[in-house]
Amino acid sequence: MEQPPFEDVRSESVHISQSAVRSVSARQVDLRMSAVQRMVAGEATVGQSAVGLLRGDSINVRDGLLAAAVGRQISAENSSAVFLLSPSVTGNVRAVFTLPAAFALGFGYVTGRWLVKLLTRGLRRLIG
Repeated sequence: MEQPPFEDVRSESVHISQSAVRSVSARQVDLRMSAVQRMVAGEATVGQSAVGLLRGDSINVRDGLLAAAVGRQISAENSSAVFLLSPSVTGNVRAVFTLPAAFALGFGYVTGRWLVKLLTRGLRRLIG
């Protein structure tokens, strides 16, 4: 029988396996084969899971997917992250947005807006 996703989980220590949770807040979190929308933890261990927003002191991810992670120390193996903010990152993590990609995206956006504005002015002069 299928269980609906849990809304909020708050505790000193949390172990979640094969579940979906909207929000988790705990000192220690152990997440296995699960999905969490938002997690705040002192120490987080994530295995074969997906997390939307993860904030913590010490984060250990193995075979996981993170939309955004912010932490003092992040260790990742065979994982992907869209946004990753930490002074200390170790392991094998694939970042979707790297610094060169962010600069290229920003440059392309600014250049595209400038070209559209320039073309619009030129067309207005030709028409009227």
